Amino acid sequence: MVPGGDSEEAVEASRSAPQRLVEWAIQQDGWVRAIVAEVLATRRPVPEQALANVRDRYLAEKQLAQGDHEPVPTLGDDGATGDATEPMSLTYLRGCDGVNALATGQDIEFNPRMTLFFGENGAGKTGYVRVLKLLANVRSAEPIIADVHRATAPRSPEALIGFKVGSSEKELSWHGDRGVMPFTRMTVFDSPAVALHLEDNVTYVYTPADLALFKYVYEAIEGVRTLLQADMTQRLPQQNQFLAAFGRETDVYPRIEGLSGSTNLSELETLAAVSDAERTDLDALETSVEALSNESGAWTEMLRSRATVMRSLIT
Repeated sequence: MVPGGDSEEAVEASRSAPQRLVEWAIQQDGWVRAIVAEVLATRRPVPEQALANVRDRYLAEKQLAQGDHEPVPTLGDDGATGDATEPMSLTYLRGCDGVNALATGQDIEFNPRMTLFFGENGAGKTGYVRVLKLLANVRSAEPIIADVHRATAPRSPEALIGFKVGSSEKELSWHGDRGVMPFTRMTVFDSPAVALHLEDNVTYVYTPADLALFKYVYEAIEGVRTLLQADMTQRLPQQNQFLAAFGRETDVYPRIEGLSGSTNLSELETLAAVSDAERTDLDALETSVEALSNESGAWTEMLRSRATVMRSLIT
């Protein structure tokens, strides 16, 4: 027992899963801490675009590529980072364009407690909800299709979303992105969600939210590894595509066959230099080949005529 306090075992057991994750991440490289910060902030799997950014950070940290990145947010002892510790609320939704057949110039001001939409079928209620569902990246999010009857409609949906994180007011210019922080903290539950979760044959596996954080971090690290492996495969030496242009009997063939990073390019450039005399000889050779080709065709035609005459005589 620790005098005047709890036992070491009790202190160890009292630490939460996010705290353990933070303690582990602090000892890792910056790119790993960036993954943990993303997971702790959103409590969701890391999206593909964020994985690509982490891949770039990894390459820069290992001095395998050039690039600068913002410092990784400080990981608090409570396992939360940045906006995740502050309450979030929507304030307005404006400038919707390219969202189904919604009319432009309409604004929605969200009440801090409750906002009620009502209207006839086809009035556009579902269109606004689809924007929020894509932002939150919920399971029942549907694609948004632009108004095909309006030629000036943008190809991708767009809108301005105002929101508050704590006491700070912010605005997002949205262009159809799916799963945007901090909106991934929202849950949108509507009629399609009811059909998906209650009527469809969906298999549910319960995992405590804190334990799922470890899974998200592991999947993100594996995702970065997959991206790096794909980059390595793409950069592996491919079959020499220049060999087909040279005959094996030529002096230059061995040089082309042995092309590598250590090849002296100046020597190849010297071999590629053609003198005026060689150009003249080349033109003469091309003329001779063409003449031989024409002469060969004439001889073939004459022999065919003779063969026809001989067959007639035999007959």
